[in-house]
Amino acid sequence: MYRFHKAFSVCALLGAMCCTGAVSAQVPAATYLFKNTFAAVEGGRPALTSTDPLGASLFETDTVFGQSR
Repeated sequence: MYRFHKAFSVCALLGAMCCTGAVSAQVPAATYLFKNTFAAVEGGRPALTSTDPLGASLFETDTVFGQSR
């Protein structure tokens, strides 16, 4: 019975290790600041497309962490 528990523990540990995978640094593909435009900060990146069939959306200034954005 002890061997079964030990083998099960080893298999569970190996399975968990396989599922986690390698950790890698994430690099953003593009940065969008939405300062009255849908263009990306980086050159050569596509601009976002507005999906507003009623034309009711607009940019608005708000305070975030004490700064107006």
